[in-house]
Amino acid sequence: MRWTTLVRRTLLAIIGLALVLTLWERSWAPAMADSTVIGPGRAAIWHPDGQAITIINVDGIRLHQLADHTEYYLVRDPGCFSAAWAPGGRYLAYLAVEGGKSSLRVLDLQTRHVSPVTDSAVERYAWIGPDQLVFGQVWPRSELRIFDCASRDSFVVYRSESPLMDVAATNDYLLFTQASDEGHFEGYRLPVALAASGRSGPTPEPIGAADYLVPDRAGRHLAAVRISSEDGLYLVDTETGLWRKAAAGIVLDLAWSPAGHILAFTRGGKGHTWNLMLLSGSRLRQLTQGKHVTSPAWSPDGRALVVAVYELSKSPSDYGQAQIHLIQVDTGS
Repeated sequence: MRWTTLVRRTLLAIIGLALVLTLWERSWAPAMADSTVIGPGRAAIWHPDGQAITIINVDGIRLHQLADHTEYYLVRDPGCFSAAWAPGGRYLAYLAVEGGKSSLRVLDLQTRHVSPVTDSAVERYAWIGPDQLVFGQVWPRSELRIFDCASRDSFVVYRSESPLMDVAATNDYLLFTQASDEGHFEGYRLPVALAASGRSGPTPEPIGAADYLVPDRAGRHLAAVRISSEDGLYLVDTETGLWRKAAAGIVLDLAWSPAGHILAFTRGGKGHTWNLMLLSGSRLRQLTQGKHVTSPAWSPDGRALVVAVYELSKSPSDYGQAQIHLIQVDTGS
């Protein structure tokens, strides 16, 4: 009888604790129903001034003003897939996929001129200043290159003997991943100052096995994703080089908050669901459930996220069916 009573009390205590934790997490993480729907789009990023949202969709890129919710097109270009503002907001780089080609282009907002950069770009690219863009090219050669907006030309930073997978940048380093002889991808970095000087032949410094590398802008924090082996999200100490696993499973769409202390990402769930997650130190929180969420992007003040949300009744590959949601985030700061 005593054991029965003890077991019953223990079970009740566990159920009570689980309920408290559930209510606490819900109070910290906003429900998807409380988000604001901005409009159709496959992805979105914030304008540098924080007053507008840039929406990328199959028919082009438009700017949505938050004050009065008016919109106008920046680019009418079919197949737009992603975009990134240069610091200062004069230039907008974007990727358009059509005819089997990944075309990277740069729009000059002052002149309205669109510069073609390459027709064989890797998926990610990064600004290293107000007018220089680093990108990976896969054809006719696998190269890391820098596009200069003033001259509307690019130059080679690093030539690889194997395919490039990913490109990123901090204030001090260019980061990229490339295929290894062992069948996975390896991460490397190059000093920005050396690369931007145009001097050929810099030797990249190895970081470790990774498919994607996502640093914060200051370079204090580095997240690495492994898909080809040991699936999961890893955090890398940039000073000691030590790695630690922060989340298991298939992880995509990483984005550091402007202050660099919170990482937003999506993680695969049941069926076609992708859940929006926040990682702060060792604290992992799930913000959405039962939705197909992609492409989180932080506001400049770090208080809100925009994401693309797909209806589960639609095919996840049907990019035109997504809606852009704005979520206010309690970061606890």
